Amino acid sequence: MNHFESGECIAQAWGRRPGVRTNSFVPRYLLYRLPPCLMPTCSTELASHIRMLAIPFAPVIISRAGATLIAQTYISSHPATGLLLISPPPSNASVPQSLLPTPLEEFIFEARFPCAILCAEAEQSRLAAESRLWKDPGVDKIVVQDEDAVVGQQGVVQIEQWLDELGI
Repeated sequence: MNHFESGECIAQAWGRRPGVRTNSFVPRYLLYRLPPCLMPTCSTELASHIRMLAIPFAPVIISRAGATLIAQTYISSHPATGLLLISPPPSNASVPQSLLPTPLEEFIFEARFPCAILCAEAEQSRLAAESRLWKDPGVDKIVVQDEDAVVGQQGVVQIEQWLDELGI
């Protein structure tokens, strides 16, 4: 069972101030049957949550699985201090049609801010072959042993280390 089927979909925004954090949970029935016309709506909702934080700096966006589509939509038109994608689909075309019934154009934003992709070793080869961001030399690649490590303590430690490197 992959991330899309498991129903795990969280987009998180982290502020630079200690303890400033919000979770935007997207209902499973929306994310996994999400036509592209709703992607800007979800991005707007995420922007609204981030605005309500009233942080003085652009946030670090951390998202996982299908929520990475929302995060990348947000990043395409909003500022960010950083972007961490956890186990993203290699491309929008690779998202199963049952989950995203109409095609979604590939994202073309330029990563002019710190970006990273966290994935399991099993996902690495597919991302290397199909992912535009994985091929970008400016994007940090964080590979952990397996799916349990991605969602477990090893993944959390890797995320904390990456945020420390950014000075956040």
